[in-house]
Amino acid sequence: AERCYREAVRIREQIRDLPELAKSFNQLAMVAEGAGRPDDAERWYLRALESFKQLNDPAAQAKVLSNLADLYLSQGRLDEAARYARRAVEIKETLDLSAQPWTTYAILARIAEAQGRADEAAGWRRKEQENYAAYAGAAHKMRQYQPLIQAIVAACQGGEEARGQIEP
Repeated sequence: AERCYREAVRIREQIRDLPELAKSFNQLAMVAEGAGRPDDAERWYLRALESFKQLNDPAAQAKVLSNLADLYLSQGRLDEAARYARRAVEIKETLDLSAQPWTTYAILARIAEAQGRADEAAGWRRKEQENYAAYAGAAHKMRQYQPLIQAIVAACQGGEEARGQIEP
């Protein structure tokens, strides 16, 4: 994947396709993060962020800011994570729910938990749940989990067969 994204970057730089180039930077960052190379991921995310700023694409900027916040959180860089997550939320809250603000609320909750602020984390979790519930696509996405949810409920009510299904 990395080889292909690097080739895409080369081509997109050559033809000056900045929107697709910025997306490729973000994709390369995710690949580097998944490969356990956080320094490379950070560099690619920052390049993506700068490109999306040049393009004046706030939704994409917010997504990259959230990605950076999550990366910094995974490294224990809590102050930086909080700063980037708050910037992402500021942008996402000006957009519609398709910007998925609940994903950044979840990051802010994890940051608050890591900082030992349980009440603040609970507030972010509540906001995350409320926003996701208000999203028109939530009901559709939740339907796919209906059999699992029903099995969990049955197991909680003492159903041994259901418990055997969900334990793995």
